[in-house]
Amino acid sequence: MIEFYGEIALPCKKRADKLRKRHYAVWTSALTLAMSVFAVLSGVTGGNFILFIVFACLLAAVSVFLFVAPQGKSFGKEKWLFRVQIEEGKLRLVQYAQDREIKKERELKKIKKVVLSGGCYYLYAPNAGNLILCQRNLLKKGTFEEFESLFSGSLRKEGDASRLPFLSLWPEKSGARLFATPPIFAVLISFIRAGSAPALRGAVCPKDPCPNRRRRQSQTGGSSARM
Repeated sequence: MIEFYGEIALPCKKRADKLRKRHYAVWTSALTLAMSVFAVLSGVTGGNFILFIVFACLLAAVSVFLFVAPQGKSFGKEKWLFRVQIEEGKLRLVQYAQDREIKKERELKKIKKVVLSGGCYYLYAPNAGNLILCQRNLLKKGTFEEFESLFSGSLRKEGDASRLPFLSLWPEKSGARLFATPPIFAVLISFIRAGSAPALRGAVCPKDPCPNRRRRQSQTGGSSARM
């Protein structure tokens, strides 16, 4: 059995809250786009497009709010006390609230992704809207190796090049700069570098077909200038 038990630290709580908000912001942005399409179609067909425009504006405002909204003043005071047990292919979660216990159970195969960041495992069960947090210093039973072996195909460590496609095309010396950029830009840059590097390596300056003639011309020009 693998067990994590204890109170989640504030940095992990903040990151989990941000991931959840961004997940919902993506969905509201998609709805905003759909409403905009309906508004255009209604305008073309002579329908009531104003209603769709109003809904699109409201959803866009919600999306922006979710992306930029900070945590409330009471967020840091909230107590996130969890017990996570993994055994026989199942994960059991118990959240100890002030007046009750919230119990959930998930099959390990339904956890689509695991991200290790800042000393905490973020389990996507199955998306960022349903995160399960396993803080490393709260491990009570089992080992990190046993835990990570359960998610070997879906575990990603932040800054791990092996989990990002095409990044092996970059030399090791530039790895630190590459991981500081967003993954999509890193992939694009790696494509450009992979395509241009062979051309640059194979480029050779053409040799001067008549080096002696140019040398004589330069000497003649120099003597004329002295005269």
